[in-house]
Amino acid sequence: MTVLVFHPNRRISNLFASNVHLYTNQAVIEHNDFEEAISEIRKNKNIKRFITVFKDDFFETDYYKQSKKHLNALDQIFLIHTTEKLENSSKELENISVFEADETEQISPQQVLKHVIRTIAQGLNITSKEMANAQVEDYCQFEKTLLTVGDIYRVDLHICYDDNFQIAVAGGEKFEMNSIKEDVFFIQSTDRLKFLEHATQCILDELSTSGHDLGSEIEKISQGYNLLNMINAMEINADTKKLTEKTMKTMLVTLSEDKAVKSLLANLLSNKSSYRYVKDMISLHIGSHIIDSAEWGDKELRESLAYLAIFSDISLVQDDMARYNTGEDLLNSCLSSDLKNLIMHHAADSAQIIAKYDIFPSRLEGLIKAHHGSPTGVGFNLNAAALTPINLIFMMAEEYARKIIEASEMGQDLNKDEVVSLLKQKYSENGRFLKYLQAVEKL
Repeated sequence: MTVLVFHPNRRISNLFASNVHLYTNQAVIEHNDFEEAISEIRKNKNIKRFITVFKDDFFETDYYKQSKKHLNALDQIFLIHTTEKLENSSKELENISVFEADETEQISPQQVLKHVIRTIAQGLNITSKEMANAQVEDYCQFEKTLLTVGDIYRVDLHICYDDNFQIAVAGGEKFEMNSIKEDVFFIQSTDRLKFLEHATQCILDELSTSGHDLGSEIEKISQGYNLLNMINAMEINADTKKLTEKTMKTMLVTLSEDKAVKSLLANLLSNKSSYRYVKDMISLHIGSHIIDSAEWGDKELRESLAYLAIFSDISLVQDDMARYNTGEDLLNSCLSSDLKNLIMHHAADSAQIIAKYDIFPSRLEGLIKAHHGSPTGVGFNLNAAALTPINLIFMMAEEYARKIIEASEMGQDLNKDEVVSLLKQKYSENGRFLKYLQAVEKL
């Protein structure tokens, strides 16, 4: 039997998936896109339990009506968000489990997680003692999303090269983002429960400190970013769109030849409702428009732009980290000093990750390092004279994309004149941006 976990935040979905797998020994599938999660339930008959978040108005949609039969066929559905009580419409699902406290009590994420694990284990007649003594491999694999920058773990964190396990971070040492460059790491099986308990508590404490709970991103499910509408709202001609899609498809086919990079790519593209994914796709289309408007039409430029758009923020461990685009905003944020430092250095860190793989174009490392304007990959200070044309194009495209998303989140129409005016204020003093600004005005 298989458990499906959905949450728009990759870190939270992985938190539930890791705990459920380790404590119940069930196969687990993760999805960060709600429609993809429902589609998985329709086609995969092995899925018997669904851990999810959704709003009450989901039950009013045609999508729910089409999926109701498949959802009711599951053994159990766990609704894990704690901010909103579902009304009568949810009772259409006989197998739904809503863990609710009374009106005077705030449900903690810790309580929800324990409830899910305990209920699944009871349904399978599994005791905690049996799980602790379960036969497992010598090393257990975990995703890097479980690690918290700046935290000190009590067990050794390993990486694996050619079937040989090496200690990347010794127990008692502080974990830094560069400590492990891979997307996964390994824990000796004897330490697996100790590690997961500690890692889980760190993430849950982080949620509590930031004022979030498991339902804090629930709006993304029903309202989400309509990427297609955002792109269609811009004056980008059909040929440019087709070339952009073709370039993207060619890049994906090429990278799929490398198993390690294919896994890396799958993580980046898994959540099509994430801020980062939407920002990257819009930036790619705007950048392609600028290239065509400048009448370059160079295949290498298009390829460079596609690689840059997808991989520039690969070292960021949380989706919201991609929102920071100025040093001032970062310094004034409520993030910890370790996370601020991670974001400040993320361009250099992302370039370093890419440099490990021979399949990427050699020019990509330098492009990623400079994608916020600093050739060193540290900070957000613009040094236009040291940047390539692709970096200049990408910076303007990404800035425009951020404004499009911002307007969407606020439920407003984009004021194109205002965006162009802001870009001119920021970039017009440097002559190298002028022809790109002229292209942006045509959007």
